[in-house]
Amino acid sequence: SEQDAYEDSLKYYRDLKNVVDTSKEEGRKEATLELVLRQLDKRFGSLAEPTQFAIETRSIATLKALSEALLDFTSSDNIEVWLEAHPA
Repeated sequence: SEQDAYEDSLKYYRDLKNVVDTSKEEGRKEATLELVLRQLDKRFGSLAEPTQFAIETRSIATLKALSEALLDFTSSDNIEVWLEAHPA
């Protein structure tokens, strides 16, 4: 029936929208992560693998907070202290 076709179409639209929204969010996180890692690398040199992994597992909100906090970091030790204070 027309109603069934409409409901199927609506389900398809919602599924597609969820895929697009998820992709956008993943893209924003990836871009934020890349920027934070580049900033830290430029300021303190290569990060230890565990530190980099700890940063990669953080949420986008935490990555944004880190991107601001790192402006006040004076040594690479500040990275570890900040990560411990801001768990994933």
